Amino acid sequence: MQSAQQTLNDQQESDIDSDKVAQMQAMLASGSLQVDTEQLASDMLSFFQN
Repeated sequence: MQSAQQTLNDQQESDIDSDKVAQMQAMLASGSLQVDTEQLASDMLSFFQN
């Protein structure tokens, strides 16, 4: 996680929404983020097969 943060800090401009990342991290930490792993896996397969 620290290396990812360092990479973000090193970039002048980024396509990453830091506020959204922080929000997602907080949701993961609190357990309030629920992920449909079956749907996620299906979507990933579709994405990488195209």
